[in-house]
Amino acid sequence: MNRNREVLSPKTRALLKSLHQGIELEAQIGILLHQFKAIPPASIATVSLQIRH
Repeated sequence: MNRNREVLSPKTRALLKSLHQGIELEAQIGILLHQFKAIPPASIATVSLQIRH
């Protein structure tokens, strides 16, 4: 597994960062869940590491 490969889009990474900071939490969660639907199943392990960071 290549941990350095970015699977999340820059927009999704920015949304995750705003969630961490508590900015517009409710509005951002729906958008984020919609973007997660586009992640290929084979990328779940890599994405989980990126979300954690």
